[in-house]
Amino acid sequence: MQKSAKEKIIGRLSENKSVFLAQQLSDGKGRVDKIRRFRRENDVPFIATGRNVLNLPGVGKSLTFRTIGITCNGRRVLEFEHDSNRRHSPIIKQMGKVIIVESKSVAEFIRQMMKMGEDGRGYETLYGYSIGITEKRFPLYRCPKYDFEITDILTNLKLENINRTNR
Repeated sequence: MQKSAKEKIIGRLSENKSVFLAQQLSDGKGRVDKIRRFRRENDVPFIATGRNVLNLPGVGKSLTFRTIGITCNGRRVLEFEHDSNRRHSPIIKQMGKVIIVESKSVAEFIRQMMKMGEDGRGYETLYGYSIGITEKRFPLYRCPKYDFEITDILTNLKLENINRTNR
């Protein structure tokens, strides 16, 4: 979250510029020169094309979460949702949300970073990240449309009604 909010903001592009750059790079020729020219013309030191995601068991690649609690020793309790920008197995609809308790508190993490020589003040805003949304995929990395239909039939999974309540 901190990387998206503080670092990538400098190299973030509008949707129009992202699509334009992806079109320029799609032929695979002269990419380095095209990127240098684009950066110079748009006055950006770098292009933030990657997405920050966590690959979590039962969730997949997502950074869509909200803080729903804090343990007695300061660890955040996070409720994750599946990335709505991706196609998922139908089992996801029956699973509900996934709850994860962080392995250490934010304060403990900051102390650890300071022991490694980092300035702790650079991490003070971590306390404010209580909600996250998975970033959109950069247009260059989006799959092209197929010239055929993909089936919705699953042969590796048999779904039965699961009576569950979200905890």
